[in-house]
Amino acid sequence: MRPGVASALASLILANADSHASPRWQQQPPLLGGVFEYDLSYLQHLPLAEAWEHLHAVVAIAGIVNRDSPRLFAPFTAPDTQADARWRSYLTRPGRWLGNTSFVPVAGCRKGCIEQLVHTFRSSLRGAVVYDTAVPATSNVASTIAGVESVVPVLANGTLYAPLVASKMLPVVENLRGKFTGERSGSAKCDAYLWAVDKYLKTGRANASFLPNYVDAWVTTRVDTFDAPRNINLTLSTTMLTNHDYFIAHRGFFWDLAVFSDEEPSDDPGSPLGLDRRTVETILGTYSSSFRCI
Repeated sequence: MRPGVASALASLILANADSHASPRWQQQPPLLGGVFEYDLSYLQHLPLAEAWEHLHAVVAIAGIVNRDSPRLFAPFTAPDTQADARWRSYLTRPGRWLGNTSFVPVAGCRKGCIEQLVHTFRSSLRGAVVYDTAVPATSNVASTIAGVESVVPVLANGTLYAPLVASKMLPVVENLRGKFTGERSGSAKCDAYLWAVDKYLKTGRANASFLPNYVDAWVTTRVDTFDAPRNINLTLSTTMLTNHDYFIAHRGFFWDLAVFSDEEPSDDPGSPLGLDRRTVETILGTYSSSFRCI
């Protein structure tokens, strides 16, 4: 599979509405021997930052609800691949793992309606974790919290905040907005990760065997290129946000830090030199005998 394009079936391979939502959302009973499908192709027509918000929420939901058995398939087709379609075709052949599985669209969702998706799986979701554009690293921390707490990442003041949080559809379980200032380490970014280490790694609530190293929401501010010196075009696929569901299902700990002590991180200019590296060492050293770096 091409880098940056995770099959939407990845989290399904892990095996798997008391609804406080408004009654305007359709009731869909649990499927027996079936999987709900939520098509993400509409993201190709959204600005990158908005598409990130939607994808982040959906992959978190997928990771949570597919943890024990296959319940949600969320195909995302990048322009240069049909990976999800190929894998579904393979796995649904007679005699294969999903050979007798029916795929049922989430009710009323033809061009995206995350409120209905949340409503469909509301009984499996404890609420929301709100992350902060002022400290993009909180998007990664939100993915960690999503897995540990079974909550949906929602960007503060983003396009999903009003329908999911302000509407009271999802209660806020953790609010990361304004929480990190750099007072602890000299960097708000590193403060966010150190806080998460204390709360989730040192306590054993996050799984130290899964430490995915993925870019955070800072990349959505890079309009033209993800990494200018190497001239890598930035697309939603190259952010590799599509991969988060697998690690959320395993309650992994997400991070994005420079690993060289003499390198100033491009996403955190002015932070103390070597601080990113020391923060990485703190993360990896928490349970050094049991980590798997992806």
